Amino acid sequence: MNLGSLIIKEFRRIKSDKRSLALMFLVPIIIITFFGLSAGESLTSPYRIIVITHDHLPQSTLSVNGTLVIDSHDYSDIFFDILENQTESFELIEIDKSSLTSALESAEDQIRLEEVDVAVYLAENFTESISHHRNLTFKLYIDGSDSRVREGITTAFQELLLLLISEIQSEEENFSGSEFVFNLPTLEFVVPSWENQVLNNVMPVVIPFIIISATMNLSSTVIITEEPLGRMLLTSMSRRDVILSKCIMYNFIGFIQSSLIFIMVYSFGLFVQGPIEFFYLVMILTSLTGINIGLFISSFVPTEDTANQAYLFFLIISMVLSGNMVPVNRFNASLRIIGNFFPVLHARNIIMDLAYRNVVNVTAFTWLFGLSLGYLMLTFIFYRFKRYDV
Repeated sequence: MNLGSLIIKEFRRIKSDKRSLALMFLVPIIIITFFGLSAGESLTSPYRIIVITHDHLPQSTLSVNGTLVIDSHDYSDIFFDILENQTESFELIEIDKSSLTSALESAEDQIRLEEVDVAVYLAENFTESISHHRNLTFKLYIDGSDSRVREGITTAFQELLLLLISEIQSEEENFSGSEFVFNLPTLEFVVPSWENQVLNNVMPVVIPFIIISATMNLSSTVIITEEPLGRMLLTSMSRRDVILSKCIMYNFIGFIQSSLIFIMVYSFGLFVQGPIEFFYLVMILTSLTGINIGLFISSFVPTEDTANQAYLFFLIISMVLSGNMVPVNRFNASLRIIGNFFPVLHARNIIMDLAYRNVVNVTAFTWLFGLSLGYLMLTFIFYRFKRYDV
């Protein structure tokens, strides 16, 4: 047999495994398509802003160069109009006129819950300072844990000030300009400096990926590689019992794995602002979801090679749509919907909210729990119609 015959033999062998060949070409095409569609909408969404204002200067008390004048301009209203109608960088959520302490507490809670991105404070002398051409300081309250968001907001606010200056100049012909200054008393939702920085900063990204990848890999070939299954089904054993036994055993192994990971990260200085018990529960649920996805893969693929390829497909797509590589807000609506059916996204969101913001993300937890049950149900359905040659 010469070299040409060997090459032809290999070609025929590869061609005979059409499923593996299809996956080999389809997986990269699908993944690149996801990346291509990931920026289907605008790369930036408007920053949600709350304005805290105490600007209440009576119009008849304005004085310029010692002369009492009547000023018809309310520059806080002009500022609000710019936010609502003249800029696409901000979305005005609320105008809060309550006491400063109460308003700041409410703003901090909304920033912590990611309901808004920034709060700005307009002091009592806002209109007076502009009318008298005095320097004016804005105070912006931002979640300083994300430097990209912080820089984006400060840049957008500078553009907002240019629009405000333009409006003032159109109202006052002799306006010579004031110096507008803003400072950033950021509200940090990050790991304290005395905690393990490396472990706790990578934890929301790394832990779900480790758990999902390990558990999926463990169970993705468990049905295919068990040769006696076809003969076993000739006995009184039902297909449901086969899947149920594997589900119980492998989920138990997943429970041990997630418990071991929890003990290790806890011993190295785990920082979680929320209930530590809920964090442990999320790790267990993430592990069970990975096991059930692996069983689902094993229930319908024909060969071990195809199972490995399907495992890689699920794992890569989970990472692409998790928000770790590309922020979720850069995905178009259809990709966001697809991302909900992969567990890494929800596990990451739960851990980040719990660890950094002391927020129990019920929506993400419900999705993760539903995915675990959903993939298990699909496993029973697909395995019911799986054919064996005995």
